Amino acid sequence: MSAAKPLPKAGVTHNIAISAGGSIPLSSQALQISAYDDFDFTNNSGITLSIVFNTQFPTITLAPGTKSSANGGNGAPLNLTVSYNIYNQANPTTSLATGCVQFGNGPLTIKMTAQNLNPPPFRIPNLGSIQIVADATYTVGWTFASGGPANVWTPVVNPVQPGTNPVQNAGPGASNVALNYKFPATLLTQGGGTVKTGSGS
Repeated sequence: MSAAKPLPKAGVTHNIAISAGGSIPLSSQALQISAYDDFDFTNNSGITLSIVFNTQFPTITLAPGTKSSANGGNGAPLNLTVSYNIYNQANPTTSLATGCVQFGNGPLTIKMTAQNLNPPPFRIPNLGSIQIVADATYTVGWTFASGGPANVWTPVVNPVQPGTNPVQNAGPGASNVALNYKFPATLLTQGGGTVKTGSGS
C-alpha cells in the first residue's frame, strides 16, 4: 500500500478592507504574510471595484458589501510579492489605490518590455525586493519623487539584461517613498513606472 499523500498545509487568511474612495488601511497597504497564508478583500467602498494584479492572480470584480474568495497557493507555499491596483469599475482609467502582498520573502516581478512601457504603479514592503524581466538590454534610471538619483538597490543591476535578472533588495533609504524608473524602449520611446515602498505615495 502506498503512503498517504500529505494534506496541504493550512495557513491564515488575511482580510484587506477597502473603504470609501477605494482606499486601503495603512496596515494593509504592504501586507507581509507567510508562504502558506492567503488573503481576501472586503468591499466597503460603496461602488463596484476592479482589483488588477501585476501577476499570479486574475482580476477581481467586487460588488459593494461583498467579500472576494481567498488568494494564495491553495496549500502550496508561495515566495513572491504581488502588487495590485484598485479601480472604480465604472471609470477604470485611474488607480484609486495601490497595494501589495508579500508571501514569504519573495520579490516583485517587474516586466520591462516594448509592450509594457508604462504600467500602473507597483508597491513593495519596506526593505522588499524586485526582480526585473526584460525583453532587451536596457539602461535603467531610478529617481526619487524629488528628481534626485535613487541609488537604493542591492545589487545594482544596470543595464538589465534580456530575460530574468537577479533579485534586487531595497535598502533603508528607500522606506515609505515612491521610486520612479525610466528605460529607453526605443530611440524615440521612453518606458517607465513607479515602485512605491511601504506606505509611500
